[in-house]
This record gives sequence, structure tokens and C-alpha cells, in this order.
Amino acid sequence: MEDTLLLPDKEKDVSLAFDANTSSQDNEENAEPLLEKGNNFEHDLFEKQDSCSFDFDVDGSGVENRVAIKRQLSLLHAVSIMVGVIIGSGIFVSPRFVLADSGSVGMALIIWTLCGVIALLGALCYCELGTMLGKSGGEYIYLKTAFGPLPAYVFSWTDVWFMRPVSAAILTLTFANYLAKLFSISSVLVIKIMAAMCLSAVTAINCISVRAAARLQVFFTAIKLLALAILVAIGLGKLSQGQTESFKSPFQGTTNNLGRIGHAFYSGLWAYDGWNQLNLITEELKEPHTTLPRGVVIAVPLVTFCYLTMNIAYLAILSPNEMTHSNAVAVMAASKVGITLKFLMPLIVALSCFGAMNGSSFVTGRTLFSMAREGQMPGCFAMLHKQFRTPFPAILFRSFLALLMLIPSDISMLISWFGFGTWIFYLATFVSLIVLRFKLPSEPRPVKVNICIPLIMTLVSIYFVLVPFLDKPLDSVYGLCVILTGIPVYLVFIKCTNGANFFTKTMSKATVWVQVLCNVAKAARE
Repeated sequence: MEDTLLLPDKEKDVSLAFDANTSSQDNEENAEPLLEKGNNFEHDLFEKQDSCSFDFDVDGSGVENRVAIKRQLSLLHAVSIMVGVIIGSGIFVSPRFVLADSGSVGMALIIWTLCGVIALLGALCYCELGTMLGKSGGEYIYLKTAFGPLPAYVFSWTDVWFMRPVSAAILTLTFANYLAKLFSISSVLVIKIMAAMCLSAVTAINCISVRAAARLQVFFTAIKLLALAILVAIGLGKLSQGQTESFKSPFQGTTNNLGRIGHAFYSGLWAYDGWNQLNLITEELKEPHTTLPRGVVIAVPLVTFCYLTMNIAYLAILSPNEMTHSNAVAVMAASKVGITLKFLMPLIVALSCFGAMNGSSFVTGRTLFSMAREGQMPGCFAMLHKQFRTPFPAILFRSFLALLMLIPSDISMLISWFGFGTWIFYLATFVSLIVLRFKLPSEPRPVKVNICIPLIMTLVSIYFVLVPFLDKPLDSVYGLCVILTGIPVYLVFIKCTNGANFFTKTMSKATVWVQVLCNVAKAARE
């Protein structure tokens, strides 16, 4: 039985075939030349695809059965994924830091609003790029199109090996810590085992079914919004009863220190992290030219409204002093309301983190898949499961890296430069939008933002890159060094002919084994 998987391409006719009835040695011989060709896919960057299509003979009858990453995500799924990814643990933790660094209640609420505006403007810039290029992969595709393969590889190197695994580890540890509070568990080992179980469960769901993962995301998003609405209703009830002490003299104590204001924005934007995630699954959205921008303009304002009302509710229940000195603002607020909510709030936060982890796992495996499909990562990561039609190896590998990040007892330094690294690549992406206006002026743009928006976002990104350098220069230098390690890796294993040949030959055997063990097939350009 021959498994041949094809990706549509107007200029090439290359297929990767593995005959299941031949020897492993024959399969490896078939794999090597095609993997080498995989490193020359850069000329296809500007081509759009309606779907990532894969054809193979399933039953040996000679009849081709089509396997594809289907466009099966509706607007509801898109909004649920985006809201679910953004609302994780941030709104339950960040309000303390935003209030402390801004110095006053009024300034804190303004910062939360401006963070929502920044997230919306950034997401609209990504909408133009996503609808113009039409590929999944997010920043990787945009940077490669605008600046070439090296900057794109450096981004993906950092994203695959460091940023996304750290983010996943933070979410799963937060999930485990809040669940541990519910059952009065204090053992660090047990908490880490719970975090690993959460990550494993989310990975299994996302490997088995795109539809099931999307439906689960809708469920968790609904539960999350309902829980937030209950807490907001309680807070508004307190306000109606005259508990408005926190809002008297709202701007008293406002800081004029730009560094502290910057940190307040960092904390707020951490809670908004995920506003760019829909661009990683562009090829799986139904009618992406309309679903992507509509999803953005619904999801980001909805999250902003939730965050503002949540902060108002917190301040109606707690004093500003109590809020700034609480390690878990939501839990403290719940404990002051009643014993029932005090018991339920850790569960709500845990479920929120689980939902965010599910959404994150759903979208982030696509970056690695896109890299491999463009020939800049081992070909085994550009495979789809024949039955489930999910990027099976890519999702498994990302989850494995996240599990490794659970091992250290302290990942605080990684967290400290996470935002710094993120904003460096946001900066590069906003600049890429401006560059592509001149580089591809005639390319159709279903969504086209005013040029002032990417210019504003570029200046905002520069500010957020400079803030940690001025405040914690050593941590920022460590983070920059981690990012720059991608350059020699690219030059040796991707750019250099000898290194690339060694790389592809070394991975060819692994590719065959992954195909056999995981029931997946390698994607090749048609």
C-alpha cells in the first residue's frame, strides 16, 4: 500500500511516497531526496491554499482518498478559541500588579482599557497579514514573506523551543496550583504531576479531533464567561448597596514614573496574551477572509469588557490595599462574598486555565507544522494523522517540550523575559506589514488597515522592548542571547549545504519511524 500525500502547488510536481509493503531501507531511500527538496520550498511563500490537502491510497485499490486539514471552524469556534486563549489565569492575578504599578484605581482602569485597544489594533494588523497570505503559521509566514527565511527561522526557533513551552508550563502549573488549593494539597511533586496530567489530557484531545477540541473550547469559554458574570454581578450588587469607597478620588496616588507605567501595561497585556492566535489556524477557518476579522472585532472587545467589569467588581468587594497585597485576587474576593464562592473560585480559575491550555495547544502546534512544511524543521512535523487529520507529531512535540519546562522548581527568569521576547517579534511583525505594503503592493488584501495603525503599533512595541532592558537588563540580555542562538543553528543546519544534507539524512530514518508509529504521512508539494 502506497501512502502519497500531496500539497497543492502550481509550480512543482514533487510527491513523497512510502510503500508500506517494502523494507525500511527502501523507505529511507525514498525519503532522503524528497526531504532534501523540502528545504527548497521558499519560492512558494506567496501562494495561497484553500486547504492543506493530502491524497493517499488507503486500501490499495488505486482509488485516492482525500485527507485534508479541513476548513471546519466557524465564527463561533473562532471567537471561543480567541476568548478562551486570552482569558486564562491573567485576570485572576494581573489586577494586583496593574493597580500597584499605576498607583491609582482610575489609572488602573485606563490601563486595562488601553491594553484592550492595543490588543485590538495589533489583532487588526494580523488580520491584514492573515487574509492576504492565507496560510496558517502566524508570524513565521509573515516574517519569511517580508524579510526572508532567517528572521522567520529565528522567530520559530524561539517560539518552538522556549516561548510556547514556557507559556504552556505556566498555564498548567497555575491550573494545578488552584486545583491543589481546592483539595488542600501542598506537595510540589503532586502539583507537578497534576500539571503533567492536565497537559497530557489536552494533548490527547487535540491530537484526536479538531472538532472535539473546538467544541470543548466553546464549552470552557461559556463556563468561564458565566463564572466571570457571576462575580461581576456580585460586585455590581455591592456597588448598588453603596460600597463605593474604592472609587472615591480615583486618580489619587497616580504615578508619573514611565517605568512603572510600562510595567503596569506589561501586566495588563500579559492578561491579553493570545490576541494573535487565530492567525495560526487561518487554513482551518471557514471563509477566513470574513471569519478572521469578525472573530477579532467580537472577541477582543468582549474580553476588554470582561476585564473592566471584573476589575470594578474586585474593587467593589476589596479595598485597593487588599487588592495590591493579595496573591490571588479572585480567591480573596470570593472568600469575602461567601463560603460557597470561596470553594468554587479555585475550581473556576483551574477550569479557566484548562480552557486556555486547550486553546493554546490547538493553535500553537500549527507553527511547527508550518515550519516543517516550508522545509525549516524535520519533515516528520509536517505530517497529518491519516484518520484524525491533525498535525499529530507537531502537537506531541510541543507538549513534550512543555513537560520538560515543568521539571525546574523555578522558571521565574524564563517568565521575566517571556514578554520581552514576545514583543520583539510583535515589533518585527508590525514592521513586516509596512514592508509588504511596498514589497507586494498589488497583492489582494481583503482586510486593509490604515497605515497609521501598524506605525502606532511599531512605536508601542519599541517601548515595550525597551522597558525590560532598562529595568532588568541582565534578564533581557539572557533572553536576547536565547533568541540569537537560532542564527547559528539556521546557518549550519538549514543554509549550509553540507549541514542541510547531514540534517536531512539524519532525520530521514526518524521520519519513516514517525510515519509508521503514529499512522501519519509526510506532506510534499505537488
